[in-house]
Amino acid sequence: PLKYKEMNSQEFDEDFYAIIVDKVFGAGEVERRKAADRWLTLWNNTLEDGSNSSAMADTTTIRMKGDDVIFWKWQVQKNADGNVKEIRFQKCTVNIKQGAGKINRYQHWDPVRQWQDYSKNVDGMYHGFSEGSEDAQALETLKTYIQNHPDWVYRYKLN
Repeated sequence: PLKYKEMNSQEFDEDFYAIIVDKVFGAGEVERRKAADRWLTLWNNTLEDGSNSSAMADTTTIRMKGDDVIFWKWQVQKNADGNVKEIRFQKCTVNIKQGAGKINRYQHWDPVRQWQDYSKNVDGMYHGFSEGSEDAQALETLKTYIQNHPDWVYRYKLN
């Protein structure tokens, strides 16, 4: 059976994707992939038990569509000894004005099950961010990034 691919860096080789997008939009996708500031820290929190929760957004493919910012998030949970407990790799959409987000695709790793794709289990609904939550921290970081990099996040002109 024919399988349709979404046009994103996860469906194709990253180099191939960047070259194709650059040919279409000419915005510097190839250079952004190699940039020292490619990964935007959304949060990095040490919890009371000494464990750590952190997340980064890949700015290579971050983009705006209306009030939504769409990006890939790499989230890592480590125990107090610094060992990775789990990794979540998610394609996210955050509505900047509403302070709500949804997960479009979701892959999860842990030491026992290794990588699993849970994309079929996401509900596709927007969920509001609680004040003081990690998602609320990410929202503020994303707003700042958008304000400081409008030419980059609006480069596809999807509006």
